[in-house]
Amino acid sequence: MSIRFSSYVKNFESKFDKWEKARVTEASIFMQNKLKETLSQKGTGAAYARGRKVHIASAPGKPPATDSGMLRRTIAREVVKDFFEWVGKVGTPLLYGLWLERGTSRMPEPRPWLKPTFEKNADQVGRILSRPVE
Repeated sequence: MSIRFSSYVKNFESKFDKWEKARVTEASIFMQNKLKETLSQKGTGAAYARGRKVHIASAPGKPPATDSGMLRRTIAREVVKDFFEWVGKVGTPLLYGLWLERGTSRMPEPRPWLKPTFEKNADQVGRILSRPVE
């Protein structure tokens, strides 16, 4: 005759891990969509001919106006496990996304789009990440 003991810690850890990944994924999708919205706004700056089309540029300090749509199309997300926590990454691999965000010597007044979008939506991201476990 014996008494058997078992731990449910592994089961809890597994369920919590799935919940955490789902929340980080949801927040990443939310931010990906918000960034694409930001990059879909029409320009409010100077107008100039670009081939057969007239392009309306973004005003300094405002998000970049869409020209080819390449920056918006490359906004991607990734959710990865970093040691003991899930991390969401949202952004673009295109270097000119950074140039627009921070400005360059040839464009001294930046067209920020990443940081302002995150700051505007940080509370909602926080709410997504802190919802109770179901």
